Amino acid sequence: MRRFRLVASVLLDGSRAVKTIRHRAPLYLGDPINICRILNDKKVDEIIIVQRDSRPINLYHLKSIISSVFVPVTYAGNISTLHDIHSLFSLGIERLCFNRSLLRDLDFIKAGMNIYGKQSFVASIDLKKPLLRNPQAVFRRSNRFLPTKYKNISLLLDRVVSSNIFGEIHLNCIDTQGTFRGLPHYINSFPPLYDIPMTVGGGITTCNHIHEAFSSGFSGVIASSSLYFSEPSLSALNSVNINYPFESCIDQIAYD
Repeated sequence: MRRFRLVASVLLDGSRAVKTIRHRAPLYLGDPINICRILNDKKVDEIIIVQRDSRPINLYHLKSIISSVFVPVTYAGNISTLHDIHSLFSLGIERLCFNRSLLRDLDFIKAGMNIYGKQSFVASIDLKKPLLRNPQAVFRRSNRFLPTKYKNISLLLDRVVSSNIFGEIHLNCIDTQGTFRGLPHYINSFPPLYDIPMTVGGGITTCNHIHEAFSSGFSGVIASSSLYFSEPSLSALNSVNINYPFESCIDQIAYD
């Protein structure tokens, strides 16, 4: 039976931890070192740290975060050279995640994979569904999401899988991110089509959402809003309360 896990997402804007709704209007959460330490104590399976702005990678700040936790940490954001890959792994980061780089030359990522192994590399794809159209792979520029040249999501997934560089794929549902509404139904069709582990995020709020992701073939979920706010409504965004409401349902999946 595949191992199913919950990945806690920590979004950085500079050195601050923030939360967004559909990746817009960042709300300040607090010190990322304290947040990651609490998530570690709550026994989440993994933490992914995502740098949302275009600032250079702050290795000193990341080292402070990494040294405060014991769970595996994945990092995403502004990784553009083999030197970046070496520097990040030297901090003790377990995996690196790539998003916009998937649309460019993959050579430097492949060079890193040849050294560290593909289990250390994750491909992240942002998905958005325009009204009355099929869902598209998109990328973020400032606060806008623009379609990639891969109008058909399967073409980008084929590129990622055939590259033989990545050990996992993260699918990020932009339309439901930060909304507490659960995953869009179209997302469930992807895991059976590809022989590679996939995790999914965007609106995960209840155990039913998690069971739905597991039943669809995903190997894990990426959660954020539901870990930081105790009430599943946008009015709760004024009060940060770090919690882990999914431990029982994750354990149930693990032992069923």
